[in-house]
Amino acid sequence: MYDVTYRSTPGSAHDGALESDADLASGAGDYPPWDVPPADALVWQARAELAEQAWIGAGDESAAVAVLLQLADRHGSGDLFTWGPQLVRAVLDPAEHEHRSRPREGRELLAGVLRRVIVYGHQRRNVDPEWHALTLAAFDRARTGFLRDAPTASQLVRDARVAQIAALVGGRTQLAALTADPRATEPLPDEALDLDRCPPDVHERLRHIDALLASALAGLTTGDAGELRTITRRILARAGRRAPELFRRRSRDERIAAGIAIVAVEGNDHGPCRGWARADIAARLDEDTSAHLRGLDVLRAAGIARVAVPLDLPTGSECAWLGYGDVLADPALQTSLTRRLVLATHEALLAETADAVLLPPRRSA
Repeated sequence: MYDVTYRSTPGSAHDGALESDADLASGAGDYPPWDVPPADALVWQARAELAEQAWIGAGDESAAVAVLLQLADRHGSGDLFTWGPQLVRAVLDPAEHEHRSRPREGRELLAGVLRRVIVYGHQRRNVDPEWHALTLAAFDRARTGFLRDAPTASQLVRDARVAQIAALVGGRTQLAALTADPRATEPLPDEALDLDRCPPDVHERLRHIDALLASALAGLTTGDAGELRTITRRILARAGRRAPELFRRRSRDERIAAGIAIVAVEGNDHGPCRGWARADIAARLDEDTSAHLRGLDVLRAAGIARVAVPLDLPTGSECAWLGYGDVLADPALQTSLTRRLVLATHEALLAETADAVLLPPRRSA
């Protein structure tokens, strides 16, 4: 089948419209090219026939025919012109994977084309009038459920952007908790290295790496330097609990410490824009910038995710995020500055898209 998607560019005049790579203005006498696969040839023929009889127009309606044929085929019918109540209900099931990201505008268009296809197809196949009436009755009921609570294109765009912001703190549940927490923007406390639940045989090495981390961050004089020290200790402790074998291998402790310091610093706005590059950290421990890769190994072992800052930020928020690397997606590993920026960006996004009602929260984060 041809690839059929939605335009979802904010502000586009075609938001929610169906779009196809083979968006053809089919008309009478159109024939598929010789190298078109048989399944795609059916789409060509159906489009041409419906367009010739003036049942559909070109562009979005023509692309909708391809979607309907694909869905009908998935549910056991390879004939676009033979429809019954069961097939109609299956194709217009809002839980269908094809429809989950389909905006209301696109659903209305698809349902409208389907009704015309049913009427034309039943006439073409000389279907029994009683069966035709049952099919249209099923269509009317299915269409109601298909459109009920369907998000608009602007809602889908907003929801996707909110999800990007939520990913910076681990998901929607974490973002909601952070938003509701009155202490969300307070600085992290100065903590000692927590060796609880770390195997005793790696304690000594973890303490040595912790001391090296202090050396790696010694040149940092910003107000959140203490928070970064706590963050590196938390990363080290998590790795010690979840993957102690990492610290039983032969490797340079300086390299591990430099790597942890780099990922913590870059994920909290202390990159080159603040005069604090990877080379600065690595050089303090006689390492090079490739130590960053060891830091990524530690994060994976500790089960800590990194998330890139979204490109589509609310107006005015772009400059505030300059200098950030991939953010550690856990508020417990973020400085107060980073958490404050996440919340401010979320608020700016809600204000910028206030005309689109936010979709209901999903079950999963």
